Amino acid sequence: MLVACFAIMLCGCARTDEKKIEKAMKEYVKSNFANPNDYRGILSVELIDTIDFAKTSLSIVEGTPIFDSIFKVRNEYIFEAIRHSNEVLDRLKNRTFKPERLSYYERLLKKESENLLYSIMAIGLSYDQKSDSVYCLKIDSLLDASKFEKMRRYDVKAKVKQQGQIEYIIKNYEAYVFERSGTTISKKESDDHNLTDFHIRDEKKYLMLMDLTSKIAEYRTEVLNTLEKGYETAKKVNEYCSEANQYYY
Repeated sequence: MLVACFAIMLCGCARTDEKKIEKAMKEYVKSNFANPNDYRGILSVELIDTIDFAKTSLSIVEGTPIFDSIFKVRNEYIFEAIRHSNEVLDRLKNRTFKPERLSYYERLLKKESENLLYSIMAIGLSYDQKSDSVYCLKIDSLLDASKFEKMRRYDVKAKVKQQGQIEYIIKNYEAYVFERSGTTISKKESDDHNLTDFHIRDEKKYLMLMDLTSKIAEYRTEVLNTLEKGYETAKKVNEYCSEANQYYY
């Protein structure tokens, strides 16, 4: 029963959107066609995706404690590995006689500890908690300032005549249906079309929100990738320390 109701809701939404797209397409033709008669009508409308700006941005803000927790745990592990390595290397340095096996681990530890120091420097350069907080505060303020609506993107095929030509052709367009702001039509020149080409209600706020969300997502991805490299190196260092300790006594 629930599945049937959901299917009916989807069909109703699609039909409503098709009417909005037909109306927007006629307005688009009036503004962009030298001869409106060159437009013969829409052949098909296909839903490509649905975007919820507020939900996407809010998930970034709500994910801050998880991001902070991962960073703290991984970072502490890395610094503990450096401390452990320094202790082992100091003991090996002060030992007058070293079996070949200990010399082997000493060389490995020196190499991996150096790599770990580079990782710590890279993590320090990539991690900027102040900027992260500023991004989140700005996203929060934008979400409070405006109730961002969902947007559905459609692929639209229409029958049109090229200027000066006799034959009609099928041309691709994109339709962006906003729940409150209306519907926008654009020629589909490429698959990587983006919203910066369109004039929508609160456009500046939309673009600011998308820009901030993109920046903080890229920043956190970079930090976590750098952190993971350091963490893997730290695991090697701790492993070599443990093995060296077995041969020390």
